Amino acid sequence: RGNCGAGSTGADPSAGAARTSRNVPADEAFAWLSVHTQVEAELHAGTGSAFELLGAVPADKIPHVVGISADGQWYRIQCSEYPNGLCWIPADPAVTGPSDG
Repeated sequence: RGNCGAGSTGADPSAGAARTSRNVPADEAFAWLSVHTQVEAELHAGTGSAFELLGAVPADKIPHVVGISADGQWYRIQCSEYPNGLCWIPADPAVTGPSDG
């Protein structure tokens, strides 16, 4: 396991990622946002459970958010152990919440 975790593989509908998500530049609204994982959060290669499952972020971690999906349902976080260094976790309040850190 790396910083975010490793897991099983699945479908990778990367062609849809450009249409359904956006990366927020560091100087925009989400550059400061950190979230707290309230339970283990699945880590995906894109904005949805149909994207490859890369692993999980354990409960009680504070990943730094660098983007958010266009529909607001997924947070983009840095994951250094993956080729593009970016992964997605759910923005569901049952999974992630605001963090002080």
